[in-house]
Amino acid sequence: MKTLAKLRRNYHDKIGSQIIRISKKHGQPYPNFADGNSQSSVLIANGIVRAIGFPAKTIPRGEDQLEMLETMIQGNRLRDISDLPFDLAV
Repeated sequence: MKTLAKLRRNYHDKIGSQIIRISKKHGQPYPNFADGNSQSSVLIANGIVRAIGFPAKTIPRGEDQLEMLETMIQGNRLRDISDLPFDLAV
């Protein structure tokens, strides 16, 4: 039986590898859930990434980026990772 810690680590690994992406603005890296125009938002988001240990990737280019954004917007990716029985999109 998996422990809660193992389940949490697996969940965070999936979010980090499949949802969280890192962009750069003015040479400063920031996760896709931060407001790149707000220094405090960037600092907080980068702290979260470090604290949880997300294996965050850089944003893919071209069609890969479009596909990633479309599935995130539809809610499918987080729903599938979270094993939810419903769509997150409204």
